[in-house]
Amino acid sequence: MQLHWLAALFGGFDAARVWHIWLMWLFILFVVPHVILVFADGWDPLRSMIAGWSTKVDRSEVIANE
Repeated sequence: MQLHWLAALFGGFDAARVWHIWLMWLFILFVVPHVILVFADGWDPLRSMIAGWSTKVDRSEVIANE
């Protein structure tokens, strides 16, 4: 078995498998609702968080408010 020290850290191979299953379920329960919310709200809010600008806001509105 590779990385036997890591398996031992989690209580052995069988216990590491249990840790893995529970943590994967927690990850799925966290990610799936967030993905659903992204689709429900639209692509623009997610893209604007990444790119830093939104197509829903006209640039002249932003410049006028500054």
